[in-house]
Amino acid sequence: MQLPKISIVIPSYNQGQYIEQTIKSIVDQQYPALELIVIDGGSQDSTIEVLQKYDDFITYWVSEPDNGQAHAINKGLAIATGEVFNWINSDDYLEPGALHSIGNYFRENNNINAVIGRIRYFDENGELFITNRFNSYTLPEAITCLEMAQPAMFLKKMCFNKVGTLNENLHFAFDFEWWVRYLLIHHNDRSTLEVDNIFANFRHHEKSKSVSQGYSSQFSIDHKNIFSAIARKYALVKEYRTLDKVFKVSNNNALFPSELPLETIKAVVQDFICNEFFDLYLNKQDHSNALHLFDALDSKYIRPEKWSKAQKILNFYQRSFPAPFYLALKSLKNVF
Repeated sequence: MQLPKISIVIPSYNQGQYIEQTIKSIVDQQYPALELIVIDGGSQDSTIEVLQKYDDFITYWVSEPDNGQAHAINKGLAIATGEVFNWINSDDYLEPGALHSIGNYFRENNNINAVIGRIRYFDENGELFITNRFNSYTLPEAITCLEMAQPAMFLKKMCFNKVGTLNENLHFAFDFEWWVRYLLIHHNDRSTLEVDNIFANFRHHEKSKSVSQGYSSQFSIDHKNIFSAIARKYALVKEYRTLDKVFKVSNNNALFPSELPLETIKAVVQDFICNEFFDLYLNKQDHSNALHLFDALDSKYIRPEKWSKAQKILNFYQRSFPAPFYLALKSLKNVF
């Protein structure tokens, strides 16, 4: 059986300093069934010169204004003809030998939809950390843990027929939102193969989107909006109203399918709210809004050890204040 054709899209904008390393890391794999597509957003630096230099190795490239990274990747997806698909940012690069490993995993496992490896994060000083595996997580934890390994996640292209394309309304968390949709749809069919191989290297630098555009705060906003959209889509009224009250969420156009089991969806949203409760209370010292979130929790959907931790926090809070003060705060928080 032949190795599957792999299509890789590089979305690019003004990363001329790094894109040659990205392209070389793919071309130098010498994978026999490779389709390399570059969708550039009209770069004004040296990117075009690099693309022209590697023109013989690139299946298709274009440089024109687009509507952001998700739009660029969707453009590449529409062009791609490979059985397997992924995208890699123009400042990251593949690990040597990655594509042959990925191709062999797909060839030897006919029933899988995805092969997920690990990512090495690095900066100018060297390695920072390597991503964890997901197989020790419950489904809600896998979705809410924020450890998505996108550059190391290679997918059957047909997955996009069921899961849908990337959400172009999201500028920062579009890949995470797609990953949530994928997990919700495929979590029970054993079609995702997780392996220990490092497939990709993710660069942290001052000009990267994840650093230079306030990624952390903007991703956090997108992240909250995503789970709010899920709650709204599935009519989880209490959860949605609580998230809206605490975070003042905006309603993006949710792309989640409507036929997913409600109990599964509720468990995911509940786990997210529980995590945000911990964050607001323990990290941000926002006790009032943390109480809002706690009131929306349902122990039926929270893993016992997490529920026990949440209860201990609440009990400590109640002991820290006189009962009349606590009750007054409880009544006041329902006003705002």
